Amino acid sequence: MLKLSNEILIKIFGYLTVPEKRTCASVCEKWRCLILGGIFYQDLQVYGEENLLLLNKHFEENVPHRNLVQSLRASQLYARAPLVNTILALPKQFPRLREFVYEHHDSDTYESDESKIVIDEDIAKHWQGITKFYHYDKYLVSSKLLKYGGFRNLVELGVSFGGKERSAFKCDALIQHLSNAPKLKMLKLGRGAMSLSHLHQLHCNAKQLEVLRFSDMELEPIVGDRQQPLISHSDTLKELQFLECTEEYNKSMLEHMEYPNLKILEARLRDILQGDYCEDQLVKFVSHCPHIKTYNVNIHQITPAIMNAMDASGIKLKKITITQLPYTHPLEQLKILHASDQKNSISTMTLDYSDYCGKEPLNVSTMFTLMSKFTKLKHFESFGRRLPDFPLGEFLYKFQDMETLKLKDWGIRVGPNPLHGSIFKRKKELKTKLKSLTLVNVTCCEESMSFISETCPELSKLTILEQFSRDFRDIEFPNHNFESITLKKMESINNYDCNLLPVAMGRSNDDPYNHTGFHYQVTDDKGTKWYKIVGGIQEKTFFEECPKSENIRMISVKYKSCATLKLGDAYI
Repeated sequence: MLKLSNEILIKIFGYLTVPEKRTCASVCEKWRCLILGGIFYQDLQVYGEENLLLLNKHFEENVPHRNLVQSLRASQLYARAPLVNTILALPKQFPRLREFVYEHHDSDTYESDESKIVIDEDIAKHWQGITKFYHYDKYLVSSKLLKYGGFRNLVELGVSFGGKERSAFKCDALIQHLSNAPKLKMLKLGRGAMSLSHLHQLHCNAKQLEVLRFSDMELEPIVGDRQQPLISHSDTLKELQFLECTEEYNKSMLEHMEYPNLKILEARLRDILQGDYCEDQLVKFVSHCPHIKTYNVNIHQITPAIMNAMDASGIKLKKITITQLPYTHPLEQLKILHASDQKNSISTMTLDYSDYCGKEPLNVSTMFTLMSKFTKLKHFESFGRRLPDFPLGEFLYKFQDMETLKLKDWGIRVGPNPLHGSIFKRKKELKTKLKSLTLVNVTCCEESMSFISETCPELSKLTILEQFSRDFRDIEFPNHNFESITLKKMESINNYDCNLLPVAMGRSNDDPYNHTGFHYQVTDDKGTKWYKIVGGIQEKTFFEECPKSENIRMISVKYKSCATLKLGDAYI
């Protein structure tokens, strides 16, 4: 298969099933680079103007393939008028295109003659099949397509205004025509400025909106209007997000919003030292949103006032994220949450200590004691750093009904005493209901994997992501039937969101296995095979034991069966 040319692969790729495409992508780096970015034809990613022109040429010569394209992402582009017109013509070329993401190059400062960009009813009619559109709105493309009826079936729209310059004008033009997108459910606005009057008009024109996200937004003052801003109300909105917005923006928007059926509230900053504001606004906001189920806010820590407002409005949270501020007591917010009625309903909890650097040490046992009062808790995630080791045995003993555990940047030990913990001695008696375990950049003691294997008989999903400076422990679960196992070496891992890890990342030259890779000895009830993974790519498969070398790290993986095994980026 490796001798097949890229041209032959392209010809056959559109007829392969998804598992077969995954197999092709893991065969060799040459094919992976060709395939990476999506499922060929159905899901295309194009980087740069040159590749976009090559794409056009390919489909000019292969007209039947046009009907296969359903999703397209075009990125690293410079917004010159001819190229924008080429982009606008793509839905006509691909009649079944439904999802379209159009991204500019970060360094794009080129100003083209906007009058040369043609958007009219004839252009817009070919956009009426689009259900998802994301782009950097340098030339009012979205507002003009809305104006001419191009988004009749649009469900999801994401617009980056590209900075404060002219963004209020762009925002006004966009919102003015939102009523021409009657099926719009999700709207994401970023890198711009908008006013409270814009927000009010937005809800007047998009009455069916369910998800609203603001990222990196600033407040545009209302000029010449001294009237009290109106409260923006929506009965349909279910999810609201503020990401990296200014303090003034967050305060003003939360102060004038009322969403009685909202279920998810997220308001986050990467630099939490810039937070700790908006308590009064959050108290007022949650008082009018009795159906909130998910609360992920770090612009202000959890306080008794916020929790009392939730309890008074009848909120019963299901999911909460607590972000520890650097110099506050590490358990203060958890204690406040514990004292509220919310402890009786929360089933999913995330404790983020990644930025904590206070003098007060974290007492993990006390943390577990407080958590044990959350009677419905089934899913737990925690980010650590510079903290005591995570006593896995104590955790599993106290939370035997826990179904999901995710740990990042922790060290794991089995019991209070790594060698003689009483819990470790009772491991044969301990049987938990844990079904999913994710370890990201976690160091484990020698006993940890065998302990998990013995105490978690229902474990069916295992994910281990490690940085290059750490070595995998052998993964042996001889009696387990897994739905999925993922093992991957990572050069760096994003602290902000453990669930948004990149598909592929580079490797450091300091990694001794950078060029020689890892060998995996995989044993199941059908026998043993050996796989060589280099840079995340499956390079070879051995049916006999591969040659040993001091430069090759051999990792043993043992299980009874596994439906989906992923080593690096390769599906085995």
